[in-house]
Amino acid sequence: MGGSAMSTSTTLGDTRPEWAQRQERERRHRRAKSRLRLPFAVAAACQAVLLLWWAAGYPAFTGGGPTGAPLYDAAVRALHPGGVTLAQTAAVAFALGHLVAALARFGVRGRWSGPVALALAALPPTGSLVVSLSPEVPFTAGALLLTAAGLRLLARRAGGRCTGAARRSGWTWRCCSRPSCCSP
Repeated sequence: MGGSAMSTSTTLGDTRPEWAQRQERERRHRRAKSRLRLPFAVAAACQAVLLLWWAAGYPAFTGGGPTGAPLYDAAVRALHPGGVTLAQTAAVAFALGHLVAALARFGVRGRWSGPVALALAALPPTGSLVVSLSPEVPFTAGALLLTAAGLRLLARRAGGRCTGAARRSGWTWRCCSRPSCCSP
């Protein structure tokens, strides 16, 4: 098949040459990989910071009494307290990466939201909470994930209408209430 061969696909009505379709597939593949790069990089960096908190607080994982949350207490009894807190650090790091990816859909650049997520993981209130044996940690991770999921749904609802001046001015929240503000 040479460069002048036309596609025989009639289902989509695409009459572009094969080489153009191949370039389009490669571009989509690169874009998909780059969309995953930001949340994984932020999650890995946050996990590294939270592991430092975990290593600093590990001798304190010697136990404690029941917390009043039966499911959390059962998880702590079934696993070693160090394993539970290590899983908590992974969950919060994933949630922060997911939140940064959701903000990116609204046009917030990763170079700004990534360091903020990293600073959030490094701050003492967050770091010490995540590595403690407390039933509030899963609720905190859940709140971060719920916020990220809500932002993704809002970005999908806006349907890509938030481009150009509305995105640059920081008024993307208006897209859901007044779609006319974002029209090109």
